[in-house]
Amino acid sequence: MLDAAVFPRDKVCAGWITPQVVTSLDLDVDEYRKGRTFQPISGFRVGLIGGGDDTETNDGRQVSFGIRRCEFDHYLLERSGARVNAGTPVTSLRRDGDHWIVNESIRTPLVIGAGGHFCPVARAVNGPMTAPGVSVVAAQEAEFLVDSADCRVSGEAPELYFCRDFKGYGWCFRREIPEHWPGPSGSQIPAQGDGRLSRLSDRLRPVARVRSLPDGAGTRMPSTTRRTAAWSIPAWS
Repeated sequence: MLDAAVFPRDKVCAGWITPQVVTSLDLDVDEYRKGRTFQPISGFRVGLIGGGDDTETNDGRQVSFGIRRCEFDHYLLERSGARVNAGTPVTSLRRDGDHWIVNESIRTPLVIGAGGHFCPVARAVNGPMTAPGVSVVAAQEAEFLVDSADCRVSGEAPELYFCRDFKGYGWCFRREIPEHWPGPSGSQIPAQGDGRLSRLSDRLRPVARVRSLPDGAGTRMPSTTRRTAAWSIPAWS
């Protein structure tokens, strides 16, 4: 496996998986949740950005599970036993008979491209991925520590808010920190924020019904306590 990133690595994602994913991957939940986020989700709250009427569903059972992608992807990669060339982007791909030559150093009969919109394999095989005038979906995520007393979003019910034209949306998900959490495995959940975090929290406060963020949000975050939870909040377009 070649990847331009070094694992554990960030990936913008809502941060939950369905029970079908758990079954398909034959995931050992008891093993996985040791020091990793894995929290039950029983429902969702959905509404329009700037709208006043939200709809909340609760199935009374676990319909999804909250995870952190930096932990989840790294766990699966290590479990796979694959040989990994991390920090190694695909710089060249060419056909040689019935084989592919990757980076002029790897010869293989099969190549799988899993790089999303900017996948180098897709570009090499299909040409440019974006035609003039075609919109590209962009996403941004911020994850930081908050005291659960300062947040009305339930950990069992992530919240999704859509633009009225459905060309953009955002989500708020309060993730739990596991009891034996050794610290962030992947990108650090910032103990100190920056200006982007402050601006993002200002945009989300009236939408996500956050009563108040920690004093000085964007410049100082509270230390981790048993009541502290991790948030995942993207900016929508």
